[in-house]
Amino acid sequence: NRVSAAVAFHSVQHGQSIPVEVWRKGELLKLSLPLFIYEKDRVTGNQYDVLPRYFVYGGLVFTPLSLDYMRTTGRNWSETGAGDLTYELFYRRFESPETTRTEPVVLAATLANPVNANFSTQRRALVDKINGVRIDKLEDLIAAFESAKQVGQHVIEFLPNDSLEAIDRVEADRVNAEILKTYSIVRDRRL
Repeated sequence: NRVSAAVAFHSVQHGQSIPVEVWRKGELLKLSLPLFIYEKDRVTGNQYDVLPRYFVYGGLVFTPLSLDYMRTTGRNWSETGAGDLTYELFYRRFESPETTRTEPVVLAATLANPVNANFSTQRRALVDKINGVRIDKLEDLIAAFESAKQVGQHVIEFLPNDSLEAIDRVEADRVNAEILKTYSIVRDRRL
């Protein structure tokens, strides 16, 4: 009548401990094992009661890559040809830890407006760099857009094909509030 150890782990909450008995060098040790939620793989699991993070600029909607985002692409998301995003989300940290991003960011959607009319990359693209700055997390992306006040065009580089897109900075800055109003978006970001 063996019972899986998982039963004990499911009976406690984050921050609580469970008693364990361990044999070491022929002696019985009674220990208290603290349990906690492992945060590092949160994006590869289900998110509950968490509103999605995003940033909208010039009609371009950016969001961190997560399992929840992948599921928005359709029921058979793992079969839709988004292998590069699947690799980035689940495998890169194990195979190439030196190139892993803290929070990979994707172009989730493009809200139609003349400022982004020539954008050929519409969605599901991993952002590599903006204006030459490597994007490691959503805050980096925002900083890259907001700190480049001297550039005429924001240059966005996407992976895996190293495709380049550009958006006029002055025009994007000018129409951003209008785009938000048109699409009933209260704020340009949720962090």
